[in-house]
Amino acid sequence: MSKAFTSEESDGVPAANRPAPPAGERRPITPRGFAELKEKLKHARQDRDAAERDMRAGLLGASSRLQTLGQWAALLEGTLATVDVVQPPEGTSVTGFGHQVAVLDEAGKVSRYTLVGPDETDPKLGRISAASPLGRALLGLAVGDEVEVQRPRGAALLTVQAIERAE
Repeated sequence: MSKAFTSEESDGVPAANRPAPPAGERRPITPRGFAELKEKLKHARQDRDAAERDMRAGLLGASSRLQTLGQWAALLEGTLATVDVVQPPEGTSVTGFGHQVAVLDEAGKVSRYTLVGPDETDPKLGRISAASPLGRALLGLAVGDEVEVQRPRGAALLTVQAIERAE
C-alpha cells in the first residue's frame, strides 16, 4: 500500500523515526500505542546504558552507538511528552479513533485498517493515521456505508464491512 494513501507525512521516514512534534503540539495516541512507545523508550534507555558501559570499557564503536541510542531515547521522550492518550469509543456503530475497520474494495478484496495517531502508524500492520486521507475518509462511517477514496492509482470505492474496537 502506498504511504501517500495512509499518511499525511510524505517524507518517507517511518513514524517512529520522525522528529518529535514541535513544542506545544498535541497528538492523539491509542492506549496500545502509548504503551508501545513507553516500552521502546525503556529498551532504548537500557541499550544506551549498556553502550555507556561499553564506552567506559573502551570498546570500539561504543561512542557512536551511545550517541545514536541517546538520540533515539530523546526522540521517544519528546514524542511521549506531546501525546494525549485517547480511549477508543465503546460503541462500534460508527468508525472512530482506535477502531479497526474492515472494508471491501471494488475488486472484492477485504482490507483491515486500525485508525491510530500519527506516532503509531504502521501500514504493514494496517495501522493508519486517522489524519491521513484514508483515515479521514473512514471516520464516522457505519457498516454498509460506501466511500470513494483517491489512491495513487486512481479512485476506489470502499464499503465498510465491519467495525471493531481495537485492542
